[in-house]
Amino acid sequence: MNRPQQVLPLVLLGLLATGCDAEDCKGADRWYPDADGDGFGDGEHADASCDPIEGWSRSDADCDDGDATVYPGAEEICDGQDNGCDGGGDPAGCEVTAPEQCDGLDNDGDGLVDEGLTGPWYPDEDGDGFGTAEGAEDCLEESDQEDGWASNADDCDDGDASVGVGVWYADVDGDGYGDPEVTWTDCAGAPAAYVDNGDDCDDSDAGVRPGAPELCDGRPNDCNAEGWTSGDEAGLAAFHDVVDHVWTDLTSTFAVGHAGNVIAHEIDRSGELYICEGTWYVELFATASNVSILGPAGSGATTLDAGQGGLRRLITADTSLQLENDVLTVEGFTLRGGYVEAPETSGYGGCLLAWSPARVTLRDLVMEECTADRGGGMTVSARSGDTSADVTIVDVEIRDCTAYDDGGGAYFVNGGERTAAGLWIHDNEAVSGTGGGLHAGGLHCMSSSESATTYGCLIEDNISGGNGGGAYLTRDSILEDSILARNGAGADGGGAYLQGTVVHFAGVEFSGNDAAADGGGLYLQDLFPEEPLQDAVFIDNSANEGGGVMVNSSPDVTFERASFTGNRSTYEGGAVFLLESEVELVDSTIESNTNNVGGAAVYLNPGAGSFTLDINNSLITNNTSPDGGVATQGDSTIICDSSEISGGTYGIYRGNNHGQSTIELSDCVLQNNSEADVYCVVSGTSHPYGGAATDSYTCP
Repeated sequence: MNRPQQVLPLVLLGLLATGCDAEDCKGADRWYPDADGDGFGDGEHADASCDPIEGWSRSDADCDDGDATVYPGAEEICDGQDNGCDGGGDPAGCEVTAPEQCDGLDNDGDGLVDEGLTGPWYPDEDGDGFGTAEGAEDCLEESDQEDGWASNADDCDDGDASVGVGVWYADVDGDGYGDPEVTWTDCAGAPAAYVDNGDDCDDSDAGVRPGAPELCDGRPNDCNAEGWTSGDEAGLAAFHDVVDHVWTDLTSTFAVGHAGNVIAHEIDRSGELYICEGTWYVELFATASNVSILGPAGSGATTLDAGQGGLRRLITADTSLQLENDVLTVEGFTLRGGYVEAPETSGYGGCLLAWSPARVTLRDLVMEECTADRGGGMTVSARSGDTSADVTIVDVEIRDCTAYDDGGGAYFVNGGERTAAGLWIHDNEAVSGTGGGLHAGGLHCMSSSESATTYGCLIEDNISGGNGGGAYLTRDSILEDSILARNGAGADGGGAYLQGTVVHFAGVEFSGNDAAADGGGLYLQDLFPEEPLQDAVFIDNSANEGGGVMVNSSPDVTFERASFTGNRSTYEGGAVFLLESEVELVDSTIESNTNNVGGAAVYLNPGAGSFTLDINNSLITNNTSPDGGVATQGDSTIICDSSEISGGTYGIYRGNNHGQSTIELSDCVLQNNSEADVYCVVSGTSHPYGGAATDSYTCP
């Protein structure tokens, strides 16, 4: 407990101490001020006097002359201080409970000074909870704070309790509720677009405010997030006009749809259409320049169904209807059962058609059991070949769809950059056309951190009546981190048929694919790649010719770190068939492939020209064929450098054809070939050669 200090200035004390002086009091005593009256004085101040001085002490041992409970020998109490001035502290186990006071001290011993008491505090005469700046106090005891004071100076009239704070809150979205972070202080009244409360949790959206009805928009509209889940929006639908920031509840409009009565709805304003959890029988037509169709609960919870019978797709954005769409986003749905069959654009895209947008984003979608002339699942195209339609595809699955012509799963045409990550296309069919899973003019399949998967494209179990059982790709396509498995083609390219310049090709697996004609895993036509085709894996593919891959009319193709295992062909090229193509194998392995005629590993047919196969730092072993592991004919050159060819009937076999073949060996190991390491047939005469590691042979 503090007491008023009683120390007097030394000058005044000197005047009071008149009881002695140097002549009449030779033995004057020293006195020390005792401000707290505990009998012990402050040793830092002293005076001499023959007589006692009131409020002073002969002892200078007080260690806190401002507190009467602190002096030498005092009993320790629970107050956070050394009461006995002996270096000790509070009794063991005590808890400081002394109340804090406005004295600049830590009264309760918690390490804080005047906590909860400091202000500033403002006079509140009318008791409305708002104060005025004049007469403010920096510190008040708790008992004084209760009446007549406020912690703010916002009162516009402290003589009238009905007139309170002059703080106004921005209401940008005009819903009557303000943004607590954006304020304006003005006692004259609220400025335009300001209100007297800060209760809004999203001042950019009039559909979000205290007490607002729940909308389908992926958030708690009434600002009460506690316990809220997306399931609270099940069965709701709404449209958000992004220009006017107006919400329209479409629940009653869409809810009347059923399998026999599909609701047609046009989106004729730029904005966001939200459709929440449930199965909805609607077909949507986007006719505005910027449209997003969103399922907040995700594709596993929200389905758009085309219903029973009739010709209809689920989502259409089509310039043939004289629309001017620029941006289209579709996310979070299963699209089921769309069916279109007609000429021109009306027959494209069974589930989804985007014929005009300059930018399309498709994310978290499933397209199933849809049918069209082209693009059984979907079609995306620019307005014409002179324009572009950029497409971003992330985590999209297309399954059990049918195209009577091209693109059983998807069909992309007419320019633009198309990127896909996590695109899974399976069990689709192009009945008489190309691309059982996918027909695309320029598609970039590559893994991405945006996707929940680790692959670019997974294309499996699709079939086509023509080329490209899994995929038919043209115009600068990119394949990376992708898998094409168990697809079948009625013509060439069981896994994929690629035509045109391929900019990049890396980390792709072709397994278990079959072509009725050539290129069981992959068919490359007129290819002019700008860099090597890297890290390709060909396993257990089959075809008439080129069980693993057929390369046709491609003058500069390099396979780097490629692997061919278990592929087979009925005729030439169990693993690789080269037709009028220049090919280099670098750091590659061709093992355990088979065929019934020639070149179980590689068969080079130069046609009417002269072409070269260059085998560099590669292993070709244990391939089974009547006519050699590596076979050629006509005007051709086979170069084997720092490689091994072993374990076959013939290592290198040159058939009985017109023209001249040259075989150049440089540190090339030919061994364990049962008939001959190098074998030439010239005019019906066999010429087996030994297997010198460095040699050159000419088969005239």
